[in-house]
Amino acid sequence: MGTFIFSFIVSFIICIVIIQFGKRNGYVLDENNGPQKVHDGKVPRIGGLAIWVALLAIGFYFFFKTGNFAGLMWRLILSSFPFFLIGILEDITKAIRAEYRLSIMLCLAVLPFYLLDAKLIRASIPLLDELLSFWPVSLIITIIAIAGFANAINLIDGLNGLSGMISILIIGGIAYIAFKVDDLNMLIISFAVLGAILGFLVFNYPGGLIFLGDGGAYLIGSVIAILSILIVARNKDISPWFPAMLLIYPIWETIFSIYRRRFKKKKSALKADNLHLHTLILKRVVRGATNSNNSRVVIKQNSLASIYVWAFASWPIIWAVIFWNKTFILTVGVVLFVLFYLMLYRCLVKFRAPKWMFIKRIF
Repeated sequence: MGTFIFSFIVSFIICIVIIQFGKRNGYVLDENNGPQKVHDGKVPRIGGLAIWVALLAIGFYFFFKTGNFAGLMWRLILSSFPFFLIGILEDITKAIRAEYRLSIMLCLAVLPFYLLDAKLIRASIPLLDELLSFWPVSLIITIIAIAGFANAINLIDGLNGLSGMISILIIGGIAYIAFKVDDLNMLIISFAVLGAILGFLVFNYPGGLIFLGDGGAYLIGSVIAILSILIVARNKDISPWFPAMLLIYPIWETIFSIYRRRFKKKKSALKADNLHLHTLILKRVVRGATNSNNSRVVIKQNSLASIYVWAFASWPIIWAVIFWNKTFILTVGVVLFVLFYLMLYRCLVKFRAPKWMFIKRIF
């Protein structure tokens, strides 16, 4: 718990500094233009810096206070830092094309494979397990998984508190299972990451005073991917489908977005659009016919839409935590989530959102 409090305090303080610096100097601000921009006004977009500094501080804390965890924590920091770096460079310059960032991250994902021994080596599918026994196959799939999920967190980072809370729920799930299997290293590191994200989230939700930016999203995404792989690699009792169910919302949102852009819209799979599930919920359920320009109303609508997505993304996380060692039930859960997602998405696209999604208007 001490690491949680310490990382929270560090992240909290750095966020205050960033917000004040941004207001005074107009530096690294996110304007409300572009297909994925659904906020009002200009907001600092380097919240990931606070999380990175908090993780760095925890690395030194482990080194001086609990040396047993220092090695693992520092390898995690070194493995995730390049993802943060390429993202924050984009936040500052806004000039690094998406395909270049993805290509660089695919190369960077080699680091955790070797530094942390974070390898996908089993899938509970005979043929795939046999393929994963060959290290080149394991390397390629691990690289795709880590780089892909780093981008997945960035992709769902579209509403106040959305990616931050989803990340907290996911890491909370990892921490709980680490506790169940007595993996103390993973438990303490998970608490440290939770504190760092929460220190940022209190400013991001509901007011949207600071955003993660690409740097923060890539950092959190890479850390979650690495921890998800490690918890399975280090504990044979955990089903390899546990992380698949735990992370299914960001994973499927990414897969479906690629399909929608490339095959339905005939555009680049990396070209941003405003047809994600969270934006449809915001525009067709929360806003409805009310499209106010009032900044306070915009913030309330944005924050309310996040609650809908939190609820939607929570049940697969709960499912994964309950059935963490039951492969068949986890695979059924993955299938059910995909079907539920497609059904809900189709309803929203057709302007037929279920009546239970509508609540009495408060705006």
